[in-house]
Amino acid sequence: MLKNRFCRHLKLFFQIKDSVAVIALDEEENVFLTEQFRYAIEKDNLEAVAGAVEDEDYLSAAKRELEEELGIVAEEWTELGETNTNTSITKDSKFLFLARKLSFKEPKAEATEQIEPLKFSLDEAVKKVMDGEIIHDITCLLILKAAEFLINERNKI
Repeated sequence: MLKNRFCRHLKLFFQIKDSVAVIALDEEENVFLTEQFRYAIEKDNLEAVAGAVEDEDYLSAAKRELEEELGIVAEEWTELGETNTNTSITKDSKFLFLARKLSFKEPKAEATEQIEPLKFSLDEAVKKVMDGEIIHDITCLLILKAAEFLINERNKI
């Protein structure tokens, strides 16, 4: 294990709740994202559905967040892995999911959330990631993982 010789005695990080992020994909390979204003970057940001894990398992949290934020219920769920976004200052994990076989209801967003739902083809979303139009790290990772998952799934047939 490597240690920074200048910081041997000072270990400062923030422990935050584990969370989930979801990319919802319909039969036509459209993805459903959110647009929300983020004060830290002082602008609207395109993001996947995401949220903290409460007193529930990761899949239940993903299902809850997708229904709350976009009103989407999915029949098919695929785990796309786990990631840690800022390992130098936070201790948490984010669990990634792909949701398919979608049905749509009214969103149940919290009163503090102002969420604009957006739909893009998966190819367009990948292009937006590569062109720097989508900059949210977890969203970028989810879009690219979902695209790779579909390529691998098609190659198995």
